Amino acid sequence: MLYYHNPTKRASQTVSSLFTPLLVLLFSLLSTNFCFAESTINLKQVMEGESTALSIYYLEDPEKTYNIDQLQSAALLSKFQPLPNGKSGFGISSSDYWLKIIVRNTNDTELLWLLESVHEQWDHVNLYINGEKMFYGGDHIPFTQRAFASERNVFEITTAAKTEQQLLIHFSYEQAGQAETQIRLWTVKEYSQYYANRYFILGAMFGLVIILFFYNLFIGYSTRLGAFFWYSAYLISTLFAFLTHTGLGYRYLWSNSNWFSDFSPVFFTALLMIMATQFTRSFLNTATESVILDRLLQLIFVVAGLSIFFSLIGYRDYAIILILVSMLASLFFPFIGWFIYLKGKSYARFYILGWTIWSLGIAIAALQNIGMIQVTLYSGLSTGLCFFIEAALLSFALADRFNQLRNEKEEIELIHIEHLEKDQQLLEQLVTERTEELEQARDRAELLARTDPLTNMLNRRAFFEFGSVEIERSLRYKSPLAVIMIDLDHFKSVNDNYGHAAGDKTLLSVANTLKTMIRNVDIIGRIGGEEFAVIVPHADLEMAAELAQRLRLGIERVEIIIDNKPIKITACFGVTSINVKNKSLDEALKRADKALYMAKENGRNRVEQVI
Repeated sequence: MLYYHNPTKRASQTVSSLFTPLLVLLFSLLSTNFCFAESTINLKQVMEGESTALSIYYLEDPEKTYNIDQLQSAALLSKFQPLPNGKSGFGISSSDYWLKIIVRNTNDTELLWLLESVHEQWDHVNLYINGEKMFYGGDHIPFTQRAFASERNVFEITTAAKTEQQLLIHFSYEQAGQAETQIRLWTVKEYSQYYANRYFILGAMFGLVIILFFYNLFIGYSTRLGAFFWYSAYLISTLFAFLTHTGLGYRYLWSNSNWFSDFSPVFFTALLMIMATQFTRSFLNTATESVILDRLLQLIFVVAGLSIFFSLIGYRDYAIILILVSMLASLFFPFIGWFIYLKGKSYARFYILGWTIWSLGIAIAALQNIGMIQVTLYSGLSTGLCFFIEAALLSFALADRFNQLRNEKEEIELIHIEHLEKDQQLLEQLVTERTEELEQARDRAELLARTDPLTNMLNRRAFFEFGSVEIERSLRYKSPLAVIMIDLDHFKSVNDNYGHAAGDKTLLSVANTLKTMIRNVDIIGRIGGEEFAVIVPHADLEMAAELAQRLRLGIERVEIIIDNKPIKITACFGVTSINVKNKSLDEALKRADKALYMAKENGRNRVEQVI
């Protein structure tokens, strides 16, 4: 070896001229012996995707100048090196790669087996057996001209009994691409089973994507929400990206177009990232929530778009780098979702979970592209599996967002209804009470006469008057109505132990608590010493009982400080509904009082209801 690289070192010119031919011959013999000393793969009767990485030697051809005749020379054969650490990926490269494999059939019978090149996107894949070209593949030839009907480059080889074969495999791109040279060995039956399983998994994944696409497209059309349309576009672009990277797009859609076979991996992957970015902006509303995050997403959008531009003008190596940059930048999407979630947007939770899983798939794909992760038998499907899990979770996220928007709409409508009722009441008052200042003053004086001076609530007489009006209104509009009776527990002990001033302070605290917790349309009054009543318009028995529970908890939380000592107070609640067609307010209060009595008997500080 040393003499081959430095043929005249340590020798005179005369001696060189005499012995150079002999030394060259000796070197050739040594190189040939070295080649035969290389690791040989023993073929088996059953092979299930056998990895050959440790038995493969490779030669990189950056200038794309080597041919099969040159590679038969001892000088070039000696340049073949073992795969670095057994890794078959060389990242993004425009070089040609030659693999050398020596296989031996130790069986007594002829063996038919398959050699599979895992990576589908090589432009040309040529196989030479013992120096003769036997098969050619790659996505720059029509699919119908392939020797074996598979979207991957698969070659059917026959090895005679007790013989060896030297295989040379030539991989080349016309432009830069992912230099993945992994080879697997199969027997025909086992490959057919693996192929069927792979197609089943891919078919299930693609079917799910198509279902989610049409479902979300329909929801988007029905609701006119932009996030659904962006999500549908994201799904369909991802579907085409997977068709490209699995070789199915080349096989079924564009096998006769070399240009699109080269362009599609960049285009559909970039389109995937563009749609994912736009969906994220629309779903998380980053334009409103955070200008900085929105600018970051726009930058990812631009980087993905530039990759398409560079691919169109012939700089596919730069295009692939930009694609990888945008994919790696998308790993921050879960953090963007987390930021939005911390701002109180609960609908971001499914987005965070879904994109975390998808980020794992993107990381695996990116690391495989640059050769840092080895492609295994099923790891090529891991990115797809992560995506389909994410697709389902993002559908949940959209449903969650839609439900939240619907709830917000219902709340706005309810507020609008309440405002309409207030406006209607005001209009009725203006129509029915066309009075002068004297009449208004009289009404104010009458209102003061109807107000409890301590709690500033309606007194018993005013409560019945307003209640009768509300019953008439409910009858006119055929809307439900409910009544709540409230009685403070052991109020007499407060007066006895702390005095009437403490009792008044307690009543005022409870009254203020009740007034802050009821709606504007509800009518509340003090109808006895420690008794209160609430009329709840537009509420059935169940809704009124829920309100009573909230009021009970509110009173329970009230803390009155008397003589620097905290006093806690509780109350019993009786709830009933009013059939406005044939029931009076007085009768309803009696039934509510009956429920109130039941609450006292059952231990106090509770809510009871009577139909």
